[in-house]
Amino acid sequence: AAVGAGGGRLLRAVVLDDLFITPLDGWLCGEVAGSPRRVRSEADMEAYLRSRVPATASVAVKVIHPYSEWNTESGLRVQVGSGLTQQHVQQALTFLTTMIVRAPPSPCRERGGRAALELLRRSPRKAAEEPAKQV
Repeated sequence: AAVGAGGGRLLRAVVLDDLFITPLDGWLCGEVAGSPRRVRSEADMEAYLRSRVPATASVAVKVIHPYSEWNTESGLRVQVGSGLTQQHVQQALTFLTTMIVRAPPSPCRERGGRAALELLRRSPRKAAEEPAKQV
């Protein structure tokens, strides 16, 4: 967690969801000023999730929607929940490392944060074979 404005703690959440292998094409999520809130993008979903926490909370949200669709040459629509890819991991790391950089100095937090990042940056095979180094 990082220290936010006014000394509050900033909670960062990464949400990885293919939403039942469907596109973000106008999901209805609650209401805004009496009108249905439509979710058409990851940014819309992030705004919706932030709106669900108390106003006093300091929350940052990153939604990763591992979904893709295309039409084949014959016109068949293909929809895929692609799962976690290297690009998704990089998006999450970029979001989370911003948090760690902003965190106040703390020997425990710094050691844990660097060790966790080091583990995430390794290839899955290397990470499974080697324990994380203490920094």
